[in-house]
Amino acid sequence: MAPLPNMFEQAKISHQLFHQNAPDLVGRFNLTQEQAKAIVATCPTCQQHALPTLSEGANLRGLNSCKVWQTDITHFLQFGKQKYVHVSVDIFSGAVYASTHTGKKSWDAIKHLFQAFSFMDILKALKTDNRPAYKSKELRSFLQQWGVEHKKGISHSPTSQAVVERTHREFLKQ
Repeated sequence: MAPLPNMFEQAKISHQLFHQNAPDLVGRFNLTQEQAKAIVATCPTCQQHALPTLSEGANLRGLNSCKVWQTDITHFLQFGKQKYVHVSVDIFSGAVYASTHTGKKSWDAIKHLFQAFSFMDILKALKTDNRPAYKSKELRSFLQQWGVEHKKGISHSPTSQAVVERTHREFLKQ
């Protein structure tokens, strides 16, 4: 007899079969609300029936998961050489992918996006700030190859990247 997958995997399998809502997944599989919401939000069948939602401020959410991500880089000095943490957030589901790197150049951003694609799927649009790594020809070419629209935030505006900035604060708390 094959071993059962962990509770999160069991919840994903169950949702694929029965399409339970997030509160039911929390109760049945002892998941956090965020985990359960991510399972429901990434289900293509459930997305067809979901009501569109608006988020706070100027950061409108995509109408499906993997449509719009916000990406940014933050620094955690306690990580040593790998102190640059590249973070991507799916602004519909709130799913987060973070990876540590030794730099914040365009190649590091591209490597992070490759990893994020394998974890969260390929997105439709990427929203970033205007740091040099995100303005480079290399990143622009990479995004064009994958068919990803690149949207740049408003320079020096703390709210243009509010979703990913909130995620940074959550990382710092832990």
